[in-house]
Amino acid sequence: MSWGKAFKAAYQELHVPWRFVLLMYVLFLAAAFYPSEPGSNEVACPAVQTSCILAHGMDEYGRYINTAVQVGVPLLLGDKVGMAQLAYVAVVTTVATHGMKRLVNDWEVDGTRMGERPYSPTSSHNIPSGHSSMASCAAFFVMRRYGWRFGLTLVVIMLLSMFARVALDAHTVSAVLSGACLGFATAALCTSRYTGEQGLRGATARSIKDRFQSLRQLVLRNLAGSVFAGAVVASLLAVTAAAVHQAEQASAAHLAAKSQAQQARDEAAEATAAQVQAAANHAAQTEAAQALSRAALSQARTARDAALLQSEQAKARALRAEGRAQQALEELRAAQGLP
Repeated sequence: MSWGKAFKAAYQELHVPWRFVLLMYVLFLAAAFYPSEPGSNEVACPAVQTSCILAHGMDEYGRYINTAVQVGVPLLLGDKVGMAQLAYVAVVTTVATHGMKRLVNDWEVDGTRMGERPYSPTSSHNIPSGHSSMASCAAFFVMRRYGWRFGLTLVVIMLLSMFARVALDAHTVSAVLSGACLGFATAALCTSRYTGEQGLRGATARSIKDRFQSLRQLVLRNLAGSVFAGAVVASLLAVTAAAVHQAEQASAAHLAAKSQAQQARDEAAEATAAQVQAAANHAAQTEAAQALSRAALSQARTARDAALLQSEQAKARALRAEGRAQQALEELRAAQGLP
């Protein structure tokens, strides 16, 4: 089967379990829009303990197990339709996860910004968790296409990955739960059951020995094609991961620059307000001083005018007294007959 036919068959074979998808969508909304507080994490790893070692190990290495099994099983089986559906799942899950991260990043619920991670108030893209969505889509892909027995182990690894993200303060509990629901939903949308005769889920599968013999024959028969397809898928995943990482870094840098610009604007506004207040206080003080100066000048003028009036009055009284004295002297001379 050519790759073109494989991708076409991958789409035609889909029988979407809409009830399950709807349930996951409702659970996703319930987890995402009732976010746990970033500061309420009680399982964080402040010291080197057994749980912390497990968390670091899962976050650095163990989280790749699900993806490796998700890619490896269809390669071993030579399942080109499964590889095509794997590509669908990877693209849809990546777009849905990072699209939602950016869509709800600045939304707030009960005073909590949905993009805020536990380790920093200025962090971003908390909900949904990309680690959880990729681990859960891998687990559901394997369970739905090749059998639930092989997927149960991946569910355990998915839960450990979710625990690690919370324990390392990389995500809130609501972020990892919503990521897991999103991964289940996207994998259900893009995955069908494998019906190959020698598949792990095939109706004619015989004993464990026969299955491994079938796998060995398939690997030998399809080694070149499998290696090429694996290299293509791995390259696509690597390019997608690199692009997403660069986008996250650019977004984080943009948010940091935006925060710094806002802080600078706030500081400039505070400085301007302080200058305006200082100018207003200076103007008020100047006006008060001028008012006091005018009052003092008015009082001085009033005092001067009063002094001049009193001086004129005293001078007038002195002239009147002098006139009466002169009149009395003339009357005395007249009485004595003096010239």
